[in-house]
Amino acid sequence: MGQGKSDLGGSVSRPVALLSLAAATIQSASSNAPPSALLAVAVATSIPAVPTDAASSPNVAAAMVAGGCFFSPSTAASSSSSSSSASRVVRGVSPEDGLKYSGGMFRCIPPGAVAVYDEVQGEKRIAEIELPATAINDDFCDCEDGFDEPGTGACAGQTKTMFYCPNEGSLPLFVYTSRVNDGVCDCCDGSDEWANPKRCKNLCAAEGKTLFAQRAQRKGEIEKGLAKRRQLIEVGRKARDADAKRLDVLKAV
Repeated sequence: MGQGKSDLGGSVSRPVALLSLAAATIQSASSNAPPSALLAVAVATSIPAVPTDAASSPNVAAAMVAGGCFFSPSTAASSSSSSSSASRVVRGVSPEDGLKYSGGMFRCIPPGAVAVYDEVQGEKRIAEIELPATAINDDFCDCEDGFDEPGTGACAGQTKTMFYCPNEGSLPLFVYTSRVNDGVCDCCDGSDEWANPKRCKNLCAAEGKTLFAQRAQRKGEIEKGLAKRRQLIEVGRKARDADAKRLDVLKAV
């Protein structure tokens, strides 16, 4: 009978895994917890986080590690869905961090997780959970570091995952996720108040114009300072050479 390994190194039979998944499905119908959180319970105890042939799998090799959380390809996802998830834009995520959110599944440490002794490894370990990409920005905090909620305030209070403001026309900005949809316009493009688009005006063009003018002025001041420095260095060099010549004359007397 097929076996699946849990995050703590033990093994769980497929029937038990199916029962866990069924129980989670039934529970989701009668509770307020989001399906992603309940699905994680069954997934974390029944599906290996990374295939045993990870070293030879280019998809797994490309999985991005991100603050204790990383994506691994879903064994149930098709190649077309994988390519679309890799190219999709995630709210609150910068272009530089976009690859960290590609893939079909990801793993992270849940809030309030406690280290449990792993008999196989001979040490205490904190069990990770594996979640589908649909858990991203579902307004429920599944990960302690807020990795799953870069675009909502569900994981407010942590400082590892920040909300990215594109601020096109001005300078990009990172703000705490606790400021997302809090009624205050922190991003000049209003992207942090996406739940109420009419609340914030896009002021990036005006802000950018002011910032770039200030930057140009500062650049000009620095260039003038550098030119003055070069001038003083040249004056000092000439004075040094003149003193050296006078010293040679005095030595020759």
